[in-house]
Amino acid sequence: MKFRKRITLVRGEQKYVEVTLRDDNGDVQNLTGWSSVAFALAAFSGGAAQLTKSGTSSDPGDFTVDAAGGKVTILLRAAETSAVTADECVGDVRVTFGTGEVLRSEKFMAVMETGVAA
Repeated sequence: MKFRKRITLVRGEQKYVEVTLRDDNGDVQNLTGWSSVAFALAAFSGGAAQLTKSGTSSDPGDFTVDAAGGKVTILLRAAETSAVTADECVGDVRVTFGTGEVLRSEKFMAVMETGVAA
């Protein structure tokens, strides 16, 4: 499986992950009117998600949404990256609108590294 986006996460370190949602032609999706957003990261080999989080337009939590730019930025906290046990993961972002429509990002690869103590 090929991925256009690959990110590296270090266990126990905080990281901002930015995902741009695009249509089949590669054009940026307009996210105006979004009501909720969700992020999931699961082991590449399969199984249940090892990291999930969500937010709403009224309480975005660790998400920032640039509606016109089609971008979702997710803050992954140190405790969350520490809990991921798989070394290779696949992730995606889902944006739901007030109309019930759901847009899903292209899946991306996340490589987990172990941090080095200073």
